[in-house]
Amino acid sequence: MPRRDFLLAYLLETVFDNLSDEQAGQLIKAIFDYEIRREEPTFDDEMLQFVFDTVIKPKSDENMESYNKRCERQRSNVLKRWGKGKNDTTVYDGKSGMPKIPPYTNDTKHTDIDIDNDNDKSLSISTEAAKIAGDFSQLLGNRKISIKKRLELLRRYREMRETRSKEEVDQELLDYLAQE
Repeated sequence: MPRRDFLLAYLLETVFDNLSDEQAGQLIKAIFDYEIRREEPTFDDEMLQFVFDTVIKPKSDENMESYNKRCERQRSNVLKRWGKGKNDTTVYDGKSGMPKIPPYTNDTKHTDIDIDNDNDKSLSISTEAAKIAGDFSQLLGNRKISIKKRLELLRRYREMRETRSKEEVDQELLDYLAQE
């Protein structure tokens, strides 16, 4: 990936301060030519040639080398993660024990793709949990209870509903709320 920018080091401030505005302009244009197109300038002014050859060019080359090393390191990391051959991928191909559903179909008859063939008990569990949460919210009504307290009560309400009847648990919650 080509570089989009480059930096000038703070140490160059003293170099530019000791140049006339015309010399500084020539030097900055030469820096752009070298950074973008890698064209080495030839100055009539020996001072500019000396500054470019001893300060600008070595620093630019060092930065370019560092940038290239960083790009190569990142490229290597990307290849480690994504550069596997197509045969090494774990893309779903319908052969992993799950039925393959053809794309662009309205067939919903065979969409239970749970590996354990539980006929969507997980769906019924989450539906049951939603029902319990709805019962709980209905019992609380508009009572002002902190979120932390509400979550603790809901947790206890769910636990009690596992072993006791809804009516018993509801009554116990109502009694508790009346005491608060």
